[in-house]
Amino acid sequence: MTTRPRAPGLLAAGLIAASQPACLLVNPAFVLGAASDDGSGGSGGSSDGDTAGPVPDDTTAAATTDATGGLGQSTGPGDPSATTDPIATSAPGSTAADDTADDTGDPATTAQETDPGTTGEPEPQFLDLPADIAGCVLLPTGIVPLYADPDDCGQRVAQTYDYPGGVIVDSSFSDGGFGGGNGRPGRAYLRFVIPELPGATLLAAELTLQIADFEDAGGPSSGVLATTEPFDAEQLTQFPPPDGLDVVTELGQTADDESIVLQLPLDLLDPGAPLHLGIFPNDSDGVVFDGAGAPPDRRPKLRITYLE
Repeated sequence: MTTRPRAPGLLAAGLIAASQPACLLVNPAFVLGAASDDGSGGSGGSSDGDTAGPVPDDTTAAATTDATGGLGQSTGPGDPSATTDPIATSAPGSTAADDTADDTGDPATTAQETDPGTTGEPEPQFLDLPADIAGCVLLPTGIVPLYADPDDCGQRVAQTYDYPGGVIVDSSFSDGGFGGGNGRPGRAYLRFVIPELPGATLLAAELTLQIADFEDAGGPSSGVLATTEPFDAEQLTQFPPPDGLDVVTELGQTADDESIVLQLPLDLLDPGAPLHLGIFPNDSDGVVFDGAGAPPDRRPKLRITYLE
Protein backbone atom coordinates (compact mmCIF):
# COMPACT_ATOMS: atom_id res chain seq x y z
CA MET A 1 0.00 0.00 0.00
CA THR A 2 1.29 3.49 -0.90
CA THR A 3 1.14 6.21 1.82
CA ARG A 4 -0.08 9.53 0.56
CA PRO A 5 1.51 12.78 2.02
CA ARG A 6 -0.72 14.71 4.33
CA ALA A 7 -2.22 17.96 3.03
CA PRO A 8 -1.36 21.35 4.74
CA GLY A 9 -4.92 21.59 6.16
CA LEU A 10 -4.44 18.36 8.04
CA LEU A 11 -1.19 19.61 9.63
CA ALA A 12 -2.92 22.74 10.86
CA ALA A 13 -5.70 20.72 12.38
CA GLY A 14 -3.16 18.64 14.23
CA LEU A 15 -1.43 21.72 15.68
CA ILE A 16 -4.73 23.16 16.88
CA ALA A 17 -5.62 19.93 18.55
CA ALA A 18 -2.25 19.76 20.31
CA SER A 19 -2.74 23.25 21.79
CA GLN A 20 -6.08 22.37 23.52
CA PRO A 21 -6.41 21.11 27.07
CA ALA A 22 -6.46 17.37 27.51
CA CYS A 23 -10.16 17.24 28.26
CA LEU A 24 -10.98 18.94 25.03
CA LEU A 25 -8.73 16.76 22.86
CA VAL A 26 -10.67 15.59 19.88
CA ASN A 27 -10.13 12.17 18.38
CA PRO A 28 -8.19 12.80 15.13
CA ALA A 29 -10.24 10.16 13.42
CA PHE A 30 -13.39 12.27 13.79
CA VAL A 31 -11.63 15.48 12.78
CA LEU A 32 -10.01 14.00 9.75
CA GLY A 33 -12.86 11.61 8.95
CA ALA A 34 -12.86 8.29 7.07
CA ALA A 35 -13.58 7.95 3.37
CA SER A 36 -17.23 8.69 2.53
CA ASP A 37 -19.50 6.50 0.47
CA ASP A 38 -18.64 8.42 -2.66
CA GLY A 39 -14.88 7.88 -2.17
CA SER A 40 -14.10 11.59 -1.31
CA GLY A 41 -12.29 12.85 1.83
CA GLY A 42 -14.06 13.77 5.11
CA SER A 43 -15.27 17.20 6.22
CA GLY A 44 -11.70 18.51 6.49
CA GLY A 45 -10.70 17.18 3.02
CA SER A 46 -11.03 18.88 -0.33
CA SER A 47 -13.14 17.53 -3.20
CA ASP A 48 -10.30 18.44 -5.55
CA GLY A 49 -8.19 15.42 -6.50
CA ASP A 50 -5.00 17.49 -5.77
CA THR A 51 -5.62 17.44 -2.02
CA ALA A 52 -6.36 13.92 -0.81
CA GLY A 53 -7.75 12.88 2.55
CA PRO A 54 -6.02 10.65 5.02
CA VAL A 55 -4.64 7.35 3.95
CA PRO A 56 -7.47 4.81 4.35
CA ASP A 57 -6.96 1.59 6.17
CA ASP A 58 -6.77 -1.74 4.33
CA THR A 59 -10.54 -2.27 4.31
CA THR A 60 -11.28 1.18 2.90
CA ALA A 61 -8.56 0.84 0.26
CA ALA A 62 -9.95 -2.48 -0.89
CA ALA A 63 -13.45 -1.02 -1.23
CA THR A 64 -12.11 1.93 -3.22
CA THR A 65 -10.16 -0.35 -5.55
CA ASP A 66 -13.20 -2.57 -6.17
CA ALA A 67 -15.37 0.39 -7.09
CA THR A 68 -13.01 1.77 -9.74
CA GLY A 69 -10.78 -1.11 -10.86
CA GLY A 70 -13.06 -2.23 -13.74
CA LEU A 71 -13.16 1.14 -15.49
CA GLY A 72 -12.05 0.87 -19.08
CA GLN A 73 -11.24 -2.83 -18.79
CA SER A 74 -13.00 -5.85 -20.33
CA THR A 75 -14.21 -8.42 -17.88
CA GLY A 76 -13.92 -12.04 -18.88
CA PRO A 77 -16.73 -14.59 -18.95
CA GLY A 78 -17.83 -15.62 -15.49
CA ASP A 79 -16.27 -12.57 -13.78
CA PRO A 80 -18.70 -11.39 -11.07
CA SER A 81 -17.76 -7.76 -11.78
CA ALA A 82 -19.42 -8.14 -15.19
CA THR A 83 -22.82 -8.09 -13.51
CA THR A 84 -22.18 -6.29 -10.18
CA ASP A 85 -19.95 -3.39 -11.28
CA PRO A 86 -22.12 -0.75 -13.03
CA ILE A 87 -19.09 1.23 -14.13
CA ALA A 88 -17.37 -1.71 -15.84
CA THR A 89 -20.46 -2.87 -17.75
CA SER A 90 -21.32 0.55 -19.14
CA ALA A 91 -17.89 1.97 -19.84
CA PRO A 92 -16.41 2.05 -23.36
CA GLY A 93 -14.34 -1.02 -24.08
CA SER A 94 -16.39 -3.17 -21.70
CA THR A 95 -17.66 -6.67 -22.47
CA ALA A 96 -21.16 -5.41 -23.27
CA ALA A 97 -19.85 -3.10 -25.98
CA ASP A 98 -17.59 -5.80 -27.41
CA ASP A 99 -20.50 -8.27 -27.66
CA THR A 100 -22.45 -5.80 -29.80
CA ALA A 101 -19.54 -5.42 -32.20
CA ASP A 102 -19.07 -9.20 -32.47
CA ASP A 103 -22.62 -9.64 -33.78
CA THR A 104 -21.57 -8.13 -37.13
CA GLY A 105 -18.67 -10.56 -37.63
CA ASP A 106 -19.95 -13.94 -36.54
CA PRO A 107 -17.06 -16.41 -37.08
CA ALA A 108 -19.55 -19.15 -38.07
CA THR A 109 -20.92 -17.02 -40.89
CA THR A 110 -17.44 -16.07 -42.08
CA ALA A 111 -16.35 -19.69 -42.03
CA GLN A 112 -19.38 -20.66 -44.11
CA GLU A 113 -18.69 -17.97 -46.67
CA THR A 114 -15.05 -19.03 -46.99
CA ASP A 115 -15.74 -22.77 -46.89
CA PRO A 116 -13.37 -24.43 -49.42
CA GLY A 117 -16.25 -26.64 -50.47
CA THR A 118 -18.16 -23.63 -51.81
CA THR A 119 -15.33 -21.40 -53.00
CA GLY A 120 -12.92 -24.01 -54.37
CA GLU A 121 -12.42 -25.14 -57.96
CA PRO A 122 -15.65 -25.30 -60.00
CA GLU A 123 -17.06 -28.72 -60.81
CA PRO A 124 -17.23 -29.81 -64.50
CA GLN A 125 -20.70 -29.65 -66.04
CA PHE A 126 -22.12 -32.16 -68.55
CA LEU A 127 -24.48 -31.49 -71.42
CA ASP A 128 -25.95 -34.54 -73.22
CA LEU A 129 -27.38 -33.78 -76.66
CA PRO A 130 -29.23 -36.41 -78.73
CA ALA A 131 -28.95 -35.96 -82.47
CA ASP A 132 -31.97 -34.09 -83.81
CA ILE A 133 -31.20 -35.55 -87.25
CA ALA A 134 -29.83 -39.08 -87.56
CA GLY A 135 -30.79 -40.82 -90.79
CA CYS A 136 -29.37 -42.48 -93.86
CA VAL A 137 -29.57 -41.77 -97.57
CA LEU A 138 -28.86 -43.94 -100.61
CA LEU A 139 -26.77 -42.41 -103.37
CA PRO A 140 -27.64 -43.06 -107.02
CA THR A 141 -25.53 -45.38 -109.15
CA GLY A 142 -25.33 -46.09 -112.86
CA ILE A 143 -27.63 -49.07 -112.42
CA VAL A 144 -30.09 -47.39 -110.05
CA PRO A 145 -29.86 -43.63 -110.68
CA LEU A 146 -32.23 -42.73 -107.90
CA TYR A 147 -31.54 -40.90 -104.69
CA ALA A 148 -33.26 -42.26 -101.57
CA ASP A 149 -33.95 -39.72 -98.80
CA PRO A 150 -33.91 -40.59 -95.06
CA ASP A 151 -37.52 -41.77 -95.02
CA ASP A 152 -37.00 -44.09 -98.01
CA CYS A 153 -33.65 -45.36 -96.74
CA GLY A 154 -35.02 -45.98 -93.22
CA GLN A 155 -37.96 -47.96 -94.54
CA ARG A 156 -35.66 -50.17 -96.63
CA VAL A 157 -33.44 -50.90 -93.61
CA ALA A 158 -36.49 -51.75 -91.48
CA GLN A 159 -37.90 -54.08 -94.15
CA THR A 160 -34.59 -55.77 -94.92
CA TYR A 161 -33.56 -56.46 -91.31
CA ASP A 162 -36.91 -56.25 -89.54
CA TYR A 163 -35.37 -53.54 -87.37
CA PRO A 164 -37.00 -50.09 -87.30
CA GLY A 165 -34.92 -47.02 -86.54
CA GLY A 166 -31.69 -48.24 -88.15
CA VAL A 167 -29.39 -46.30 -90.53
CA ILE A 168 -27.02 -48.15 -92.84
CA VAL A 169 -23.42 -47.36 -93.72
CA ASP A 170 -22.42 -49.66 -96.58
CA SER A 171 -20.80 -49.15 -99.96
CA SER A 172 -23.29 -51.51 -101.62
CA PHE A 173 -26.50 -51.92 -99.66
CA SER A 174 -28.31 -55.01 -100.90
CA ASP A 175 -30.17 -57.93 -99.41
CA GLY A 176 -28.70 -60.28 -102.00
CA GLY A 177 -31.57 -59.78 -104.42
CA PHE A 178 -33.53 -56.87 -105.74
CA GLY A 179 -34.44 -55.63 -102.26
CA GLY A 180 -32.49 -53.52 -99.87
CA GLY A 181 -30.75 -50.61 -101.52
CA ASN A 182 -30.33 -52.33 -104.85
CA GLY A 183 -26.56 -52.10 -104.38
CA ARG A 184 -26.53 -48.36 -103.74
CA PRO A 185 -24.12 -46.81 -101.20
CA GLY A 186 -25.68 -45.98 -97.89
CA ARG A 187 -24.52 -42.99 -95.83
CA ALA A 188 -25.54 -41.66 -92.41
CA TYR A 189 -25.93 -37.98 -91.53
CA LEU A 190 -26.04 -36.58 -88.00
CA ARG A 191 -26.84 -33.12 -86.70
CA PHE A 192 -26.49 -31.87 -83.11
CA VAL A 193 -27.93 -28.52 -82.07
CA ILE A 194 -25.49 -27.04 -79.55
CA PRO A 195 -26.86 -24.26 -77.34
CA GLU A 196 -24.94 -21.14 -76.45
CA LEU A 197 -22.74 -21.52 -73.38
CA PRO A 198 -21.79 -17.95 -72.38
CA GLY A 199 -18.51 -17.79 -70.53
CA ALA A 200 -18.06 -21.56 -70.56
CA THR A 201 -14.71 -23.28 -71.01
CA LEU A 202 -15.08 -26.42 -73.12
CA LEU A 203 -13.20 -29.43 -71.77
CA ALA A 204 -14.30 -32.38 -73.92
CA ALA A 205 -16.71 -33.52 -76.63
CA GLU A 206 -17.69 -37.20 -76.68
CA LEU A 207 -19.72 -38.83 -79.45
CA THR A 208 -21.50 -42.12 -78.75
CA LEU A 209 -22.81 -44.31 -81.57
CA GLN A 210 -24.71 -47.55 -81.05
CA ILE A 211 -24.53 -50.53 -83.41
CA ALA A 212 -28.01 -51.98 -84.00
CA ASP A 213 -29.10 -54.97 -81.97
CA PHE A 214 -29.66 -57.70 -84.53
CA GLU A 215 -27.54 -60.43 -86.07
CA ASP A 216 -24.92 -59.16 -88.53
CA ALA A 217 -25.59 -55.51 -87.68
CA GLY A 218 -21.86 -55.10 -87.03
CA GLY A 219 -19.11 -55.65 -89.55
CA PRO A 220 -15.40 -55.42 -90.38
CA SER A 221 -15.63 -51.73 -91.22
CA SER A 222 -17.85 -49.13 -89.54
CA GLY A 223 -16.96 -46.33 -91.93
CA VAL A 224 -15.38 -42.87 -91.91
CA LEU A 225 -16.51 -40.09 -89.60
CA ALA A 226 -16.30 -36.70 -91.30
CA THR A 227 -17.67 -33.19 -91.09
CA THR A 228 -20.06 -31.89 -93.71
CA GLU A 229 -21.43 -28.61 -94.90
CA PRO A 230 -24.53 -27.46 -93.00
CA PHE A 231 -27.78 -29.24 -93.84
CA ASP A 232 -31.32 -29.59 -92.55
CA ALA A 233 -34.06 -32.17 -92.91
CA GLU A 234 -35.50 -30.47 -95.98
CA GLN A 235 -32.20 -30.53 -97.84
CA LEU A 236 -31.72 -34.23 -97.16
CA THR A 237 -34.95 -34.95 -99.04
CA GLN A 238 -33.30 -33.58 -102.20
CA PHE A 239 -29.57 -34.33 -102.05
CA PRO A 240 -26.76 -34.89 -99.55
CA PRO A 241 -24.57 -32.02 -98.34
CA PRO A 242 -21.00 -31.62 -99.58
CA ASP A 243 -18.35 -33.50 -97.61
CA GLY A 244 -16.07 -31.74 -95.21
CA LEU A 245 -12.94 -33.04 -93.47
CA ASP A 246 -12.28 -36.52 -92.14
CA VAL A 247 -12.38 -36.72 -88.34
CA VAL A 248 -11.76 -40.48 -88.00
CA THR A 249 -10.69 -42.32 -91.14
CA GLU A 250 -11.89 -45.72 -89.90
CA LEU A 251 -14.23 -46.44 -87.01
CA GLY A 252 -13.06 -50.05 -87.03
CA GLN A 253 -14.62 -53.46 -86.74
CA THR A 254 -17.68 -53.70 -84.54
CA ALA A 255 -19.97 -56.38 -83.16
CA ASP A 256 -23.75 -56.42 -82.90
CA ASP A 257 -25.13 -54.11 -80.19
CA GLU A 258 -21.71 -52.53 -79.57
CA SER A 259 -21.17 -48.91 -78.56
CA ILE A 260 -18.59 -46.69 -80.25
CA VAL A 261 -17.35 -43.81 -78.11
CA LEU A 262 -15.20 -41.15 -79.77
CA GLN A 263 -13.46 -38.07 -78.42
CA LEU A 264 -14.00 -35.23 -80.89
CA PRO A 265 -11.65 -32.29 -81.39
CA LEU A 266 -12.98 -29.27 -79.52
CA ASP A 267 -12.46 -27.03 -82.53
CA LEU A 268 -15.40 -28.82 -84.19
CA LEU A 269 -17.73 -27.24 -81.64
CA ASP A 270 -19.16 -23.77 -81.94
CA PRO A 271 -21.66 -23.21 -79.10
CA GLY A 272 -24.80 -21.66 -80.51
CA ALA A 273 -24.33 -23.36 -83.91
CA PRO A 274 -25.21 -26.93 -85.00
CA LEU A 275 -22.58 -29.61 -85.52
CA HIS A 276 -22.97 -31.51 -88.81
CA LEU A 277 -21.38 -34.93 -89.26
CA GLY A 278 -21.46 -37.75 -91.83
CA ILE A 279 -20.51 -41.43 -91.65
CA PHE A 280 -19.40 -42.77 -95.02
CA PRO A 281 -18.76 -46.40 -96.01
CA ASN A 282 -15.35 -48.00 -96.46
CA ASP A 283 -16.59 -51.52 -97.22
CA SER A 284 -19.41 -53.40 -98.90
CA ASP A 285 -19.83 -55.35 -95.66
CA GLY A 286 -20.93 -52.38 -93.65
CA VAL A 287 -22.89 -51.80 -90.46
CA VAL A 288 -26.26 -50.55 -89.23
CA PHE A 289 -26.34 -47.89 -86.51
CA ASP A 290 -29.31 -46.87 -84.38
CA GLY A 291 -30.71 -43.57 -85.64
CA ALA A 292 -33.28 -40.96 -84.65
CA GLY A 293 -36.08 -43.55 -84.91
CA ALA A 294 -34.48 -45.84 -82.30
CA PRO A 295 -35.33 -45.76 -78.58
CA PRO A 296 -33.99 -42.57 -76.93
CA ASP A 297 -31.23 -44.32 -74.99
CA ARG A 298 -29.81 -45.81 -78.23
CA ARG A 299 -29.75 -42.72 -80.43
CA PRO A 300 -26.50 -40.97 -81.34
CA LYS A 301 -25.48 -38.70 -78.47
CA LEU A 302 -23.00 -35.88 -78.02
CA ARG A 303 -21.77 -35.17 -74.49
CA ILE A 304 -20.08 -31.81 -73.88
CA THR A 305 -18.02 -31.32 -70.73
CA TYR A 306 -17.36 -27.73 -69.69
CA LEU A 307 -16.70 -25.33 -66.84
CA GLU A 308 -19.07 -22.45 -66.18
